[in-house]
Amino acid sequence: MIRLFRPFATLVFIMTVLLASVHAAVQTPDFEIRVAPEGFIIPTKAKEVGIGYMGTSPYYDMVMQTIFFINNGEEDLKLTSGGIEIFQGEELMQRVEIDLAEVERAQSFARMIDGMGFGLALDVQYAAFIVTDDNLGYASGLTIEPTTAALVDDYFLTIRGLPDSVRVSATAMTSSGEEVHAELTVPVRDYKTRNDYIFPVEPGNWHVLAFPGIKGHHRWTAATEHSIDITMVDERGSWARGETDDWNQGLVPQWEDWYAYGKKVLAAADGVVVKVGKDNKFPLSEWNRQAGESFPEYQGRIGKKQQELLFDQSNDPASIAGGNHVVIEHANGEFSFYAHLAYGGIEVAVGDSVKQGQHIAALGGTGEMPAVHLHFQVSDSPSLLRSRTLPVQFTNIGVNSPFGHLYHPELVFQPGIFVEVAN
Repeated sequence: MIRLFRPFATLVFIMTVLLASVHAAVQTPDFEIRVAPEGFIIPTKAKEVGIGYMGTSPYYDMVMQTIFFINNGEEDLKLTSGGIEIFQGEELMQRVEIDLAEVERAQSFARMIDGMGFGLALDVQYAAFIVTDDNLGYASGLTIEPTTAALVDDYFLTIRGLPDSVRVSATAMTSSGEEVHAELTVPVRDYKTRNDYIFPVEPGNWHVLAFPGIKGHHRWTAATEHSIDITMVDERGSWARGETDDWNQGLVPQWEDWYAYGKKVLAAADGVVVKVGKDNKFPLSEWNRQAGESFPEYQGRIGKKQQELLFDQSNDPASIAGGNHVVIEHANGEFSFYAHLAYGGIEVAVGDSVKQGQHIAALGGTGEMPAVHLHFQVSDSPSLLRSRTLPVQFTNIGVNSPFGHLYHPELVFQPGIFVEVAN
């Protein structure tokens, strides 16, 4: 009986293999995947073991900022599926399906902005230069025409345990009916800065109002992912003197009314100044609401002014977004960026060597947002728009809380946390 069934079993096996080969997607260089940032993904430790969580491993999170699906061939491709797989060695930790509706949403926005001739916004939002530098256009939707790319953005991933790679894959159908496949494996690096950094402001109590967490607005673009915003507040939690009604009526006209205004900004590490931007063209007088101006009118006027400045190619985009700013090059290919500095407050020039803790500027509110605060980040290049930010731990701060000693240094920046900067 066993002998009788062997040929049948062999036939079934052969047919299964043949059918699989018929339906298997073909991997071809005509269909390509790229991601932003390029090279590797940096995870953030979201929750350490302890203080309410008693698991066996910390939780990590990371953001796939942008995934590009590129057609290098000569016929249309119709994107049919995609996935993100997270690995620890050979073990699959998690798989997430790519939502094709999200691809269509991102495509619609990208094409709209591209049609306005506002490629700068796409570079900031999607790191679009990864494809546009190769003269690739934006696909019409799920159909990816030759020499175009479809994209999807902002996949936030949370994993128990530290992964070491992420594989992105996608399947598409050619116009001739052939199924094609593309995939890209990206290493995950638990990056630690190669230099020691201090908190970049004078000693005192400071409030970190934006940080690399899921609720932080910086986390969702590659150029700002690990950056922080720093300011001072009073016992009410207010950034400035005055009452809410006064603010609504535009009665806080002086930057000196903001608690952080004019405070010293310090070099976070030894280095050389490689850029100084101090030609900001948006003075406070234009930021203030005018007499009788409704809030919608105010928003419209400010938006129009920003758009005019950004579309003017003679302007430095970093100065429009970051206002007056300083960039310092440090050892080991790291750069620190200090933005929204006060008018007339910059104390250094390009080419100056600076020491850690040196006074380099006064804190202000120039740039895209009139609220007084310091935007600080460490990046892998001096370009605000084309760099990737790097996570940084500071050597001279503590949590201003009776339970501060319980906080892990990598977890300091959480909602409601104030930090104290040591002398």
